[in-house]
Amino acid sequence: NIYSTRAAGGPLDALSLQSEIGEIGAADAVYYSRKSGTSMSAPHVSGIVALMLQANPSLDWRGVKQILQETSTNLTGRAPWE
Repeated sequence: NIYSTRAAGGPLDALSLQSEIGEIGAADAVYYSRKSGTSMSAPHVSGIVALMLQANPSLDWRGVKQILQETSTNLTGRAPWE
């Protein structure tokens, strides 16, 4: 459930749009959309990893993974893997 920019001129799903208007307001719902899945989370995680490597270029993938796991927070009511 990540909000990101909606494609300009892309189709507006009326049902999703109504839900998003209720959550973020009519002015923003035309420009932003909420989606779930790896296609939405991958850019965020990639950005976090880029910032981590900028701060410490000597990190390898194991170090990155360890930091991500140790600093993440579980969401209430969700399984640890979610």
